[in-house]
Amino acid sequence: MHVILLLLLLLLVVVVVVVVVVVVVVVVVVVVLVVVVVVVVVIIVVAVVVVVVIVVVVVVVVVVVVVVVVVVIVIVVVVVVVIVVVVVVFLSSSKSTAIQGAVYVSLTLRRLMSYIYGAPILDVSRSHTTTQHSR
Repeated sequence: MHVILLLLLLLLVVVVVVVVVVVVVVVVVVVVLVVVVVVVVVIIVVAVVVVVVIVVVVVVVVVVVVVVVVVVIVIVVVVVVVIVVVVVVFLSSSKSTAIQGAVYVSLTLRRLMSYIYGAPILDVSRSHTTTQHSR
């Protein structure tokens, strides 16, 4: 009878050891799976953050470029207007008549527009814009 009890005790120890090993394996597998899931989630979050940062940088660069282009265009337009005003004032204050000044400004604007748009400059004869007084 003692042998049977010993055998039963040994069987119980084996069962307990097997159960403990199975539980340890299950816990290790669960921990590994949790770590893998966490790593994958971290990688996805980092990738999303990187993409968002890249998109924000691209948008900022595009906005800066557009603002710079607009500022340059405004500066060019202001400079052209100032030049035209100075020419008009100069021509109207010199010995030329007001009509000659207006015609000259018109020709200057035509040249400016042809320079901006790339169209050929129309050949306007000076004889139409010159009076007897200025000859």
